[in-house]
Amino acid sequence: MRVLCRAVRIALSVDLIAASFSAAAGTIQVNSTAAPSAGFCTLAQAIYAANRLNNQANATPIGATTVAPLDHSVATAVGIGTCAGASAGANTIDLSTYAGQTITFSIDQPDNFWYGPNALPPIGSDITIRRR
Repeated sequence: MRVLCRAVRIALSVDLIAASFSAAAGTIQVNSTAAPSAGFCTLAQAIYAANRLNNQANATPIGATTVAPLDHSVATAVGIGTCAGASAGANTIDLSTYAGQTITFSIDQPDNFWYGPNALPPIGSDITIRRR
């Protein structure tokens, strides 16, 4: 019985620790599939917001071929728009607005040229992209 009680206490402790870590993660709600602009939160802007909070010094990641990687993103010029909820550490980008739909994102120009022209900023932090 004592072993069972200890196991339950340990399990509860682990659950509480996991819950506190997940509560600290940021969630960014995407509300537009249009090209990045100041009045919306697009997938590109959400990735940029999460990356920016996790690389405030704009340091070049090990192995990257560009210097100051965040400065070379189209989202830099437009900014994060209405994207809110990003935090330092892990972030979840929520696409639930588009659940059950085929998502086609529009771009006016390539975001960056890290590996040739890309439509989205490179993911440079711990990001989960979720659609329910």
